[in-house]
Amino acid sequence: LCDYGALPMKQTGFTLIELMIAMALGLIIAASATLLFLSGQRNLVLQNSANSLQDDQSFGLSYLTSHIRLANLNNNLATVKPDVAKSGIIFNKNNLPSGVTSRADFNDKYSSLTTEDESNFTSTGAVKNDQLVIQYRPAEVGGFDCAGGKIDSRNEFIVERYFVRADNSPANHETTAQEKKVLACAAGRYSIPEEGATATLDSTLYNNGEIILKRVELFKVRFLVQEGAAKKYMTLEDYVDPTSDQPRILSVQLAVISRASDTSTESTVPVAPTFKLWSDFEVTLNSGQPRRYLRTPIVQTVALRNALGDR
Repeated sequence: LCDYGALPMKQTGFTLIELMIAMALGLIIAASATLLFLSGQRNLVLQNSANSLQDDQSFGLSYLTSHIRLANLNNNLATVKPDVAKSGIIFNKNNLPSGVTSRADFNDKYSSLTTEDESNFTSTGAVKNDQLVIQYRPAEVGGFDCAGGKIDSRNEFIVERYFVRADNSPANHETTAQEKKVLACAAGRYSIPEEGATATLDSTLYNNGEIILKRVELFKVRFLVQEGAAKKYMTLEDYVDPTSDQPRILSVQLAVISRASDTSTESTVPVAPTFKLWSDFEVTLNSGQPRRYLRTPIVQTVALRNALGDR
């Protein structure tokens, strides 16, 4: 018998080259999965930021428009324009009854006007924020003015001033003056003076008021006016121009640009976006911003139902 010895065992496994290829493929797959995950996370953050911004705008503008609809309420005249006593939109002291005392700088600082406060946007030049001041006589007691003051009398007029100011408690990353801007409302009131008597417009109209909408970078106003048989829109700045005919106002159109609360690193969020607020008014964000934010414009038209009669 022949002894051939023990038969050799068959070797199995990966060669070094096969192992390196497998590791490389594994790393590519893992990297692709990580990129997809991170992209999904960024998209989710961006979507949440957009949803939060829209929710804030919707709530803030709904509150604002609900009050502006009250302009000229319970007035004995339907005409809304300058120099008409008790007119629902206040442009100067003449819109207050003759017996009502206000601050000496009321016309320059606390009436409806284009302010000296420059926004973060440019058009043909620097774009400034507007201020809107309305008044109305409440139909019932128990409600609240825009600053949270309780209305406990029908024998007085409520005056509400909507304007842009700095936030006294900004977020830690909001370090520039423009990042701290908010839309606020201050409210005052005056009792209806008897013939020959006097009354005083409350000093609360002149303070910082309460915040309606945070992170507002632009607030603009224009009016739909009645000019003969025709109607047209006029910006607040054009309307208060001394050379303007200043026809009666039928509705108010508000334009707001606000931004998200958190910064973004997404390249899809433009550094200097352009927004068309209405057909003949386009604004562009100033370049050189320290941080990138998602921004959204919103335009709301409010018909002054208390100013549509006697036409």
